[in-house]
Amino acid sequence: MDCVTVLAPTGGTPFLVRYRRWKNHPAPGVDFPDTSPFATDGPTMVRVVDALAQGLPDTTDVIGGIAIGGLGFAGALA
Repeated sequence: MDCVTVLAPTGGTPFLVRYRRWKNHPAPGVDFPDTSPFATDGPTMVRVVDALAQGLPDTTDVIGGIAIGGLGFAGALA
């Protein structure tokens, strides 16, 4: 199930981000967003991490990643 969303970083050019959504995974009623379609594309991953970083306050000291998918983002943001 391929999905597309638009990220619009502050002061930047909006861009498309492709991902998958696994319905009822890992349990009924849970929809899992699979970021591997863009996480394996270096230039897109850099743009996504830069856009996420814009939302962090300058006083951020600790970043934690939830589950296996969040670890890559936490490491990149740190």
